[in-house]
Amino acid sequence: MQNKQQSRVAILLGFLLLLSASKPALGDSNERGAPLMVSESWRSKIFGANDEHLNEESLESSRISEKEANELFQIFSADSSMNFQAPFDGCYARATQMARSAESRGIIMGKVFSVGRLQTLIRYLNKNRLIRWSWHVAPVVKVIDSSGGEVMMVFDPSLFDKPVTVSMWNEKMLLPAPPELVEFEEDLRSPNIELTFFTRRFQQKPGLSKSLNWSEEDLQETLSTLQFWRQLDQPVLSPEAPFRPEL
Repeated sequence: MQNKQQSRVAILLGFLLLLSASKPALGDSNERGAPLMVSESWRSKIFGANDEHLNEESLESSRISEKEANELFQIFSADSSMNFQAPFDGCYARATQMARSAESRGIIMGKVFSVGRLQTLIRYLNKNRLIRWSWHVAPVVKVIDSSGGEVMMVFDPSLFDKPVTVSMWNEKMLLPAPPELVEFEEDLRSPNIELTFFTRRFQQKPGLSKSLNWSEEDLQETLSTLQFWRQLDQPVLSPEAPFRPEL
């Protein structure tokens, strides 16, 4: 039974690979507020009319201490339902799950999206993995630092072991491919970020209409996505298998 289940998951992963290779990456948007980085592309042109585009000042967010931020991050990291060890896909579900978990504790988070040719390294099945995304999302909250200043911090246990600034988060997704992981000409292309923007916690993905509350459809998608990626707690890829789907 377990072999059959693993085979089904492997087939689905192969299908994701095929999709990522055969269609252009979805991207993102522009409406109001100042983006952190912008370059004109079909991504921002196509989705610019739909995404809610907020700046740090206008983003609805709680203000918490550094201690509270670290404690919240540890709560997220310890939640096995999100399987941060296999971040090939499903960042939108993890971001929604984290934001809802924080909300249940009286903390309102926003979300940060970055769009472009994103590339990073992870450790999976005892091997370094090069993975690429066309966009990535994580929850954010305003943190009061030791000097009394206010800093927007990103919570992304799939990439870090603590809250980080938006610039640190972006830098992690601009890693060049190590020579030993270069297999195709595509691997030699430099990663880049076309756009980074903030939204309220309710927005699930880029290119969607602005949301003022949690939608039942998004919550169902979050649940099913987390259930799928939780299956990767049981390895279905050989340690040598390259796996680079885009979100």
